[in-house]
Amino acid sequence: MLIALPMPQATLIGGMPSALRRGALAPVSGNFLLRAIFTVLTNAWVVTALFVAALFVWQYPPLHDAAILDGPIHDVMHVTMPAAGLLFCGGYSIMRRAPIGLGYGSQLMMIWITALSQIGLGAYLALKSTVLYPAHYQVGRLFGVNPLTGEVTGAFIIWVPSAMRLLISAIIIIHMGKMRGTHLGAARPKWTPSNSEAMRYPTTDAALIELARLNNRKLAISAVGFVFAVFAMTMLTGVLYHLNAVEHNHALPIYAGHMVAIH
Repeated sequence: MLIALPMPQATLIGGMPSALRRGALAPVSGNFLLRAIFTVLTNAWVVTALFVAALFVWQYPPLHDAAILDGPIHDVMHVTMPAAGLLFCGGYSIMRRAPIGLGYGSQLMMIWITALSQIGLGAYLALKSTVLYPAHYQVGRLFGVNPLTGEVTGAFIIWVPSAMRLLISAIIIIHMGKMRGTHLGAARPKWTPSNSEAMRYPTTDAALIELARLNNRKLAISAVGFVFAVFAMTMLTGVLYHLNAVEHNHALPIYAGHMVAIH
């Protein structure tokens, strides 16, 4: 997020040697196919799906264990995850305003979807009672940390700090959206007779109130929807935890008896 926030693309391009810009960057940026692919990859829904997929796919136990035990797969994991993160954070960057950047509503929708995904996954992994990633047994544990403790700690990081970071971003975006409305109101005396300008800068108090009412209604509906979604996610996580605990308790006597027989 901090890398995407200052929008460093122009600075990085400006600092490249001219030969590299002409010989490598210009042909790539001018290629129609690559530009089309980049346009798709920067779509709000696409970057959100990629970010959530990168989180869930690499938490899937068989793939996670494969990444721990296999060097090339491990490298792929550590390339795809930050790449998805950069695309996502660049998509909702609070420094980009429409039409260059996404609208405030689209940015909030990206954050709501991702936050719910992280809350659900993190809560489930934190409340589980069994080890999901046995590959860590083979490579060793840092400082001898209990495997279940290590997994629960990682799940808590996904659950709380990551989701809170997104919620802070949402608060900033909401504040900037309200400031944008204030600026539009202050610019009303500067409107021109064109229809488009008349729509952007209402000329009467009633029209300005109506415009603010519609925007506030959308914001309120999205906020209430997010609260209900978090509540539903919490209930679902509790049900999954209960089912997991019941299954674990049923399997425990068999496992214990097997261990006694071996002893």
